[in-house]
Amino acid sequence: MRTIRLTARELLKLCHQSWRSVGMETPRGWLRPPFSKEVLGVRFLEQLIFNLNELTKTNNDLSLRDFQNILIKADRDARRPLNKA
Repeated sequence: MRTIRLTARELLKLCHQSWRSVGMETPRGWLRPPFSKEVLGVRFLEQLIFNLNELTKTNNDLSLRDFQNILIKADRDARRPLNKA
């Protein structure tokens, strides 16, 4: 098995080109957010979708207040520690 050696500059250039190829334009020096923030964002979206789904099963007419309450509940649920079983 043959390995390829890349300098740091070549690696960064390749990474930047790869992000651009999938449509994500990243400026020079761009860093990803910490993993903990990414997990929090994913958990928030998961809770938001779950809460919207539950509410639309019972009520097809969502008011602005209903939607605000869903956002608040999703944020609160996403920040709650995971149950480690």
